[in-house]
Amino acid sequence: MPEPVDEQPDDPARLEDAAASTASLDSGRTRRFCGRCGAPLAVDASACPRCDRPEPSESSPSADDQDEVEAVRSPRPVADVIGLYGVLLVTFLPIAIGAWIDDGDGEISVGYEITVGVIDAVIIGVWAIARWATIGPLLMRAVSLGWLVAPIAIGWATFLISWVFVDGVTTLFGIEEIVLTDGYARAGFGLVVMILFTCVQPAVFEELAFRGIIFNGLLSFLTRRETVIVSAVMFMVVHLTAFGVPQLVLGLVLAWLRLRSGSLWPCILLHFTHNFLCLSLELWWS
Repeated sequence: MPEPVDEQPDDPARLEDAAASTASLDSGRTRRFCGRCGAPLAVDASACPRCDRPEPSESSPSADDQDEVEAVRSPRPVADVIGLYGVLLVTFLPIAIGAWIDDGDGEISVGYEITVGVIDAVIIGVWAIARWATIGPLLMRAVSLGWLVAPIAIGWATFLISWVFVDGVTTLFGIEEIVLTDGYARAGFGLVVMILFTCVQPAVFEELAFRGIIFNGLLSFLTRRETVIVSAVMFMVVHLTAFGVPQLVLGLVLAWLRLRSGSLWPCILLHFTHNFLCLSLELWWS
């Protein structure tokens, strides 16, 4: 039984092992981290060199870890979290607060919303390319069929939660619900544009931002559980509406899915399914 690290804080052998693990990480050979202290691990490490926590090798994961992929961490976590989230807040807040831009009947300006969607897509896309070393594996990693089917079913669940909650709140407090499809129709946009900017664009670029860049940044200085919760709250806040609970629930589910699958594709599928069902409900209801 190895002695606790705090009893031998300056053990040269431990320091050399930790340095070797860090060098291995920097060379690109591994992206494994200790689940307890966050120290980088060599590919064949059986225990953390810093805290002695037993670690399964990549070729033989334990039952607890085989469905949970170690997250790739951001090289500039504070810049990614504060910088990108600040950009999203600046562009989203006018939609939520001041962009009840009057089109004659108080509807949100669809032209402004589309413009913001394009600008955010460009910014997030460039940011993702700059962080390709950490974002690339989340898009290139192969996932099983189950991780592609489950998000569709989960998307139905989050949609039903959102529908029941929003309908209950609007009925109870007499709040008029905004129907986004009405604005698109009055502006002369058809179904394809509605799907593109209410389903495809958010699913792809919000997932790159929140479950990709920002999630990796948070994971660099928070625990996994804290990262899931904080990223979900950030997701809810940036969608400032009178109905924050559905966005919080969706953010928690998406963050959990990202952590468990180790890929962004299940998150993109779930997000698209959720938004498409919400859009379909609006079209059917109207």
